Amino acid sequence: MSQRSPFPSHLRRRDRPSRGRAALSWAAWVGGAAVLLYMLILGDAGLVRVRSHAAQVAALQAGIDDLREAQAELDERTVLLNTRASFILERVARERYGLARPGERIVHVVGSPAEPGAKAP
Repeated sequence: MSQRSPFPSHLRRRDRPSRGRAALSWAAWVGGAAVLLYMLILGDAGLVRVRSHAAQVAALQAGIDDLREAQAELDERTVLLNTRASFILERVARERYGLARPGERIVHVVGSPAEPGAKAP
């Protein structure tokens, strides 16, 4: 006696999928793999873009290093001007240009300079 299924024929489970269904399943897997491969290589976060960004990061880092070296050099010059050269600059500003610091008064003495050895009045 053969057993009859209580389900209609279109709902019965088949032992093997049909050839068309297997081909469709295989095509879906290949298509999905192709999309995934495309996204990994050429997508927004793909390998090509990551390498491009890595090159840009390296170039920008080199620029930052150059700017830091220039800043260190300028800092050295600033320290130099604030220490030794500031006295020279102040003397030139006072003598040649008649400049003064805030709150100071400039007094110009008119007349001939005192003779050496002469006593002050």
